[in-house]
Amino acid sequence: LDFVSEVFDLFPDRDFCYLTLPHNEPEMLLLSSFTRIAPRPRMPQSHELYVMHRHSAKGSVNVRPLHNEDMMPVERFLDPLPHSDLVMADVQRALVAGADADGAQLTAFAALVNKEIVGVIVLRQAVDEEDQLRLHYNVEQYLWASCYTPEEHALLQHCVISPVFDR
Repeated sequence: LDFVSEVFDLFPDRDFCYLTLPHNEPEMLLLSSFTRIAPRPRMPQSHELYVMHRHSAKGSVNVRPLHNEDMMPVERFLDPLPHSDLVMADVQRALVAGADADGAQLTAFAALVNKEIVGVIVLRQAVDEEDQLRLHYNVEQYLWASCYTPEEHALLQHCVISPVFDR
């Protein structure tokens, strides 16, 4: 990864590093830091294509609660996505009222790399859903539900992460 970081230092105006490898080439450790780009259907490909964004090489992802001053960067981040208005509405509810229309607590977080927003997460308090989850899933196999109060349960309402972090 240090090698790729140095490449981005040499080309500060570039955001992406692309790597192509023949299909028959064995996978190298470096590829675990890249995202594989799927080829178009029915298109013959002699190589695999991988991509890495400079943020993947130059920093770690930090998560913190969203703040009011984050609204413009969050809106720019979400704008090109389908249904971004639904996510943005819940982000605004989380920041303004702290709850949705049903009164369930909403909490919004930002995922950042080098102070740039690369993800948005909205959690919804899940007080009433605990019994439904236990009815349909073997939750106790993975955690002791009795150790947690109902207020400590949350549903992942929205999780939008830049695809450059999809590994």
